[in-house]
Amino acid sequence: MIELFRSDNVVVRSVPAEDDSRWVVTFDHYGIGPGFDRPGFGEEFLRQSGVSAIHVMGRREDWYQYPEMDAAMAAVRQATIGADRVMTYGTSMGAYAALRFADAARANAALAISPQYSIDPAKVPFETRWLQDSNRIQWLPEIDDHLVCGCRPVIVFDPAGEDGPHIRRIEAEIDIISVDLRYSKHPSTTYLAETGLLKPLVLDVLSGAFDAEVFKREAAQGRRRSSTYLSRLAEL
Repeated sequence: MIELFRSDNVVVRSVPAEDDSRWVVTFDHYGIGPGFDRPGFGEEFLRQSGVSAIHVMGRREDWYQYPEMDAAMAAVRQATIGADRVMTYGTSMGAYAALRFADAARANAALAISPQYSIDPAKVPFETRWLQDSNRIQWLPEIDDHLVCGCRPVIVFDPAGEDGPHIRRIEAEIDIISVDLRYSKHPSTTYLAETGLLKPLVLDVLSGAFDAEVFKREAAQGRRRSSTYLSRLAEL
């Protein structure tokens, strides 16, 4: 592990693998824990898969509204010079960051599972899940304004849940590959893990081999193996 950047708010760590032509840049999800004495999001999975990774870790659940994010992402770009593929990756709050910082990471791919467009009440009054945080956070226009993403991100979400309005806001501003998995709940990561599709999803998006229609068929075929899916049906 190599520390690339550190401030009071952000730590960026590199965990290179033997193959340094492909990099995944991950961002924390909500509830991953305060401070930096912890693994990065997906760290063990990516290590075991032989994928070089950079983990961008926030001090707490602030949706990465830190003024030093420019410097942090500059460290990411420096570490991935010469790479063939760079993919940003996260779920929920981390998926928000995977979209917002894809260009800053010079990514040519992004995987966002159950992202938010924002949770700023002024922008998304329909979002009430994190009101205490959304009212506490100082929203930075250089991060949370109009969404720009040069690559075409893969976005996985439950269209029947609370993430649907966020995806509509996102796709109104950028071109996306939409993977709607009905009744996969928030975040859809649990559903993907239960159906055995999370690992191939990550690796296929990273390699550029991802086929959304094939993936959705496989997800539909495996949904009866998902307790998340079955519990949502029972609730309905």
